[in-house]
Amino acid sequence: MSKWKRNVAVVLGASAAAVALSAAPAQAFVGRFIYTTTNADCTFAGGNGVSNGVFASYSCDSGIAGYSLHVLPTTTSFNDVYINTFASDTDCNWAGTNGKPAAGQPTIWYSYRCISGVAGWSLHVTG
Repeated sequence: MSKWKRNVAVVLGASAAAVALSAAPAQAFVGRFIYTTTNADCTFAGGNGVSNGVFASYSCDSGIAGYSLHVLPTTTSFNDVYINTFASDTDCNWAGTNGKPAAGQPTIWYSYRCISGVAGWSLHVTG
């Protein structure tokens, strides 16, 4: 094999390896889905949950409809912690229900309430 062919083979092999590594799927964050919103609202809600002992960690995963908030539970007790404000009572209750005990899912909180206010419906959780 000529030196030129050997160099081409090395470059092609390295390129193929780089493509194979970059095409490998990323490890997904394994957490409980709460709701989908904007990136700013997702980060705000996740930050509130972590700083107030509701979530051990969170991830805002980009998707077609927006950013999905996925969370991991904490072992800390918490009472009436504000998570975020929603445009409607329906949206607030949907997010609240998603954190309650469900078969095969980690429990994030045991109860929640949606409080009507000037800016919308505030989700408060207890666990």
